Amino acid sequence: MTFIGKYTFDLPTPAGTAANTFLLRNYYTGALHGTLLDAHGNVQLASNIETEGDTLRFQAQAGPCLIKFTITLTGPEAFTGTAEISQQEGQPVITPIQGTKGEITPTDDGADRIEMKKKVLILYATITKNTATVAEWFKETFEHYGMDVHMVRVLNGDRWLKENEGKLYFEDYDVVCMGSPLSAAAP
Repeated sequence: MTFIGKYTFDLPTPAGTAANTFLLRNYYTGALHGTLLDAHGNVQLASNIETEGDTLRFQAQAGPCLIKFTITLTGPEAFTGTAEISQQEGQPVITPIQGTKGEITPTDDGADRIEMKKKVLILYATITKNTATVAEWFKETFEHYGMDVHMVRVLNGDRWLKENEGKLYFEDYDVVCMGSPLSAAAP
């Protein structure tokens, strides 16, 4: 059973009900990644994502509330479940939810990206291409969140230094990642 997709449902709020969307993806590592989008455009990363049989469980922090969701698929495009809403004070409130499940569209896929253009530099050296694979995973993740990524493979010798002299300055980047191969359990 596949849980990957777009879940839409209404969630009760003190002011009535609010439309919510949960986007669930399976990324390169095989781990599930989910984001909860509310009607106001707020984005929350889901945590503790678990599946068992036809049931999906996850939680997300929404302001002062921790919400634990349990969703049971009732068909290929429908689900029912509960949302357990816990605040700092008082007992949790358990409310039923129901909604539809569909495919994530290109418009949806951009909806949960952080609106920033931070610059990321990924420097890596590799012998067996394992470090290159991990560097690509980092690049994919940063780009998913709307960051501009510059990836550079560091090669042995002075040639690399001469080719990149005056082109790379750490001050030009918001994030700098470095990866190296291991040899005898040391970088």
